[in-house]
Amino acid sequence: MHTQWNGASTETRGRVQVQSKIEKLKQQSEKKEEEEKLWTEKREAIARQQEARDKAQCERKDAQRKMRKKTQRGQPVMKHRIEHLLDTLQRQVAQ
Repeated sequence: MHTQWNGASTETRGRVQVQSKIEKLKQQSEKKEEEEKLWTEKREAIARQQEARDKAQCERKDAQRKMRKKTQRGQPVMKHRIEHLLDTLQRQVAQ
């Protein structure tokens, strides 16, 4: 005797089987929504990190540009160096 398993037992036929399918579909949709929410949060976190990196890079380039400036006689411009030291000290005090 050869019987095929169709996945439905005698208890899960008819109305009960339809309800279980509906429940499964609800669970699948909830799971999918949760996954989409997680991916959205992850993308937003990555975007925030990228913005922070870009901002820091821009600040570093600006500071480097100021530090490289020289006077007509080849001496470094002290104004920018003193401002940099002052900013550093103010950040340390704020922490």
